[in-house]
Amino acid sequence: MSAALFDAFHLVRFVSAGQAVHRKVCMELLRELFDALPKKDRDILGKAYGVFGYPEATLKEIGMYHMMKESTVEKAKNRAVEKMKAAYPSSRLQLWRAVHRMMRRPVPLPENNVEPQG
Repeated sequence: MSAALFDAFHLVRFVSAGQAVHRKVCMELLRELFDALPKKDRDILGKAYGVFGYPEATLKEIGMYHMMKESTVEKAKNRAVEKMKAAYPSSRLQLWRAVHRMMRRPVPLPENNVEPQG
């Protein structure tokens, strides 16, 4: 068994089906936020973190590709993250997470409105 396959199998053993589904849905909805960014922001953020099919790259490599200084790439990356944070409150991801939190809360049992006889 390859090391990568072994690692994936090992991780799956410790994650419940519910957790796996929750994580998958969150990633799909996060992808919606990511895809709403302009192409350059997606490229910088995707490469900086190596996510959503982008190969991970250093700030220097990203800067060379976009003809930017490393410090400018860092600022652009931070702005892209801020754009995603700004879009989060009205996103489907925020709604999904809010509903998921509510579903995990215990539901209080209804109180009996029967008065004690005495």
